[in-house]
Amino acid sequence: MTPLTTIDFPGRLAAVLFLQGCPWRCSYCHNPHLLPARAGTGVEWTSVLDFLQRRRGLLDGVVFSGGEPTLQSSLDDAIAQVRALGYHAALHTGGMYPDRLRPLLPRLDWVGLDIKAPWHIYDSVTRGRGGGRKVAAALRHVLDSGVANAVPLGIQDCFPKPRCNSWLTSWRVPGQGIGYCRNVASTGDRTRIGRHRICSGWELNSNLSSSAVVSVAVVVP
Repeated sequence: MTPLTTIDFPGRLAAVLFLQGCPWRCSYCHNPHLLPARAGTGVEWTSVLDFLQRRRGLLDGVVFSGGEPTLQSSLDDAIAQVRALGYHAALHTGGMYPDRLRPLLPRLDWVGLDIKAPWHIYDSVTRGRGGGRKVAAALRHVLDSGVANAVPLGIQDCFPKPRCNSWLTSWRVPGQGIGYCRNVASTGDRTRIGRHRICSGWELNSNLSSSAVVSVAVVVP
């Protein structure tokens, strides 16, 4: 848990909850300790609620991040409990579970959907199966919901700005919701997928969130 962030929930002071577990194995993952479904350390949900009770009136919102938060079967209940305390709720997701994401959207005030690559090379990036199809469905759910959102794009060579703008315009993603790759690292296996270079920083359009900082995972019952 990160107790205070000014960058991960646009326009709001928030806490970030990092939920354990992710089915993908992107080589450049900046939170690899969150990949396993279970971890030896974490913050109990009751402790999170106690913290949020104490911070009422000081924080505006709570961000559910990860790992992949939609992997958690109790995420809907956790969001409901956070909102019952008077907080706004945000979600950072890779979009690999579109059917789980869709019913969550009415409870959310903001979504950051991390698009890692064009659909045709998704599986080579994530080391999963069917990722492009799943994330395309998740993107459609987010856009149709009307929930405020940002869409960071992960592989710089695949998304030069003109091509990126054209591609996302076809999906009706507003320009202010796009984050572009700014810096790329030149060496190291963790920063390359074949010939494609991986982002090490972001050039963000108006009031977008950057990637969440690494912190301790939250165990949601």
